[in-house]
Amino acid sequence: MNTETTQPDRLLSWPRVRSCLGDMSRSTAWRLRRTPEANFPKPIPISAGRIAWRESDVQAWIKAQAEKAHA
Repeated sequence: MNTETTQPDRLLSWPRVRSCLGDMSRSTAWRLRRTPEANFPKPIPISAGRIAWRESDVQAWIKAQAEKAHA
């Protein structure tokens, strides 16, 4: 029996995502979402008119951008 517990991935609202991304504007994020090569994380609809992002997706995107910058 597996006794390890895994934390569920937190869902982040836009203000939290924005904070993680250095106060990126909403229009810049939406532009990145429409640019396939940017590979920006896709939001998840959580209710009518409300979306959120998986924290792990946002962190992975940030890490990928840092790796590109250092390559």
